[in-house]
Amino acid sequence: MLILSFLFISLFIGIIGLLIYFLYKPIRKRLINSGKLTPHRSTQIINGYIILLFFIAVFQTYKTNYPFDSFYYSEFESVTLREPPQSVEIIKKTSSYPDFHGDYCSSSLMKLSKEDYIKLYNDLLSDTQLIKNGTVTNSDVFDKVLDRNKQNQIRFHFRRIIPDKSGLYLFIGFLNDEQTIIVNKCSS
Repeated sequence: MLILSFLFISLFIGIIGLLIYFLYKPIRKRLINSGKLTPHRSTQIINGYIILLFFIAVFQTYKTNYPFDSFYYSEFESVTLREPPQSVEIIKKTSSYPDFHGDYCSSSLMKLSKEDYIKLYNDLLSDTQLIKNGTVTNSDVFDKVLDRNKQNQIRFHFRRIIPDKSGLYLFIGFLNDEQTIIVNKCSS
């Protein structure tokens, strides 16, 4: 899957890079004709540009397959409609690669201070946009972050329902250690 995503990202970046190159080509010709750019220097610039495009493709592939913590913090915000507390620490995380329709799942296990855990729980308890202790829908990424035998440790959980979005599953679970939460988002 990693190679396939690299190929798609490389193709996309290559097309954009080619378009930019075609914009550069008449400028290059004019600079060479005026003597402000040598053909050797132009070749060096083009080679550097190709290497830069390759590294951008590698970075984007890595970022897409292994998202940074900021991605999971924004998933927390979309589920809870709140910013993550200062004490939040991501313990375990995973996400699936988006398919052709943009559908994906992400899941993260986060540790909070006991105070932030209780405050977040109380805030969500009074949130009318959330359903308390609704159904838990498992996914592969959910199971990778929280083993099936540990799912009975979820003491309370909430689901956010967005009326116009029928393929969106937003879930937050509070584990019984009073410090750990699991945030799960699936778009299908």
